[in-house]
Amino acid sequence: MIYKIGEYEIKLTLENSYHRGSHDNVTLFDHQYIFGEGQPTVQIGIAIYKNDVRLRGALIAGTEGTTCIHEKSQVVHEDGIAICCSNLVFKLSLPSLKLLWVTQADRITCFEIFEINDDYIIHGEMSISRLAGNGQLIWQKIGKDIFATIDGVSDDFKIENNIILATDFEGNRYRFNLDGEEIFVK
Repeated sequence: MIYKIGEYEIKLTLENSYHRGSHDNVTLFDHQYIFGEGQPTVQIGIAIYKNDVRLRGALIAGTEGTTCIHEKSQVVHEDGIAICCSNLVFKLSLPSLKLLWVTQADRITCFEIFEINDDYIIHGEMSISRLAGNGQLIWQKIGKDIFATIDGVSDDFKIENNIILATDFEGNRYRFNLDGEEIFVK
C-alpha cells in the first residue's frame, strides 16, 4: 500500500519473513518496534521515500493475532501514521518514523482504525475501542462473540452519522454512540 503525503511517499509492506538479527534479510530498518513475547505473528514495514529515494524505514511487530494491510488498517496524517498491527495500534511520526506511542487495543487482533474528532475508533476481534489522539484508552466494549462475521460481509463494521454499527460472529447487531454507550433500537 502506498500513500502520498506532501513531498513524501509512504510504503507499507508485510515483512513476515524478516528475522531479527539475521544477515539474510532483504530489507533493513532504521527502527524496530517489536512488542510481545516470542516470535511476531505479524510484521509491517513502513518506508519513507522522497523523489524515489528511500529515506528511512521502520518495522513494527506484535506477537498476538495477525493483521493485514488494507485501506482501513491505518490512518495517515501529514505528521504521523496510526496503524493496526497484531493486537496493537502504533503511532509513528512522519517523516522520522519515531515511535510516539503504542497501545494494546484488543486482546487478539486489531482489524481497522477510523479517525473520529482527533481520536481513533478501533475495530478489534474481541472489542471495539476508542483511543485518544495520544494513544490512551478512552473506552472499550465487548460483544457476545467476536466482532467478525462468518461470511466476512463488508458492512459488519461501519461508522455512520456518529453511530458505530457492528455485527458479531453469531449475527448479533450492536449500535454504539461515540462515547461508547450502547444504543438500543425499539
